[in-house]
Amino acid sequence: MGKMGFVVGFGVGYVLGSKAGHQRYEELVRVARQVRDHPAVQTTAGLVGGQASDLLARARDHAGHALHVGHVLHVGHPRSSNGAAANGTAS
Repeated sequence: MGKMGFVVGFGVGYVLGSKAGHQRYEELVRVARQVRDHPAVQTTAGLVGGQASDLLARARDHAGHALHVGHVLHVGHPRSSNGAAANGTAS
């Protein structure tokens, strides 16, 4: 009965442990949902989302401006492959 008792004991332990683990998982999910749905968390998430949107819009504006300025500088001052001005003068 040594091996058979070990296998049966292992099986019973596994099933009971699985049920306990599942119950703990369900409890954690329930608590996480309560936190997520709490009005203070919802308010904070809305504020952070709004600030992130503003920051993204400002970053896009700055990037667009930098690309425009870089394009104007590049077109206004063409360079050869060695870095000298195309007309032979240094700038």
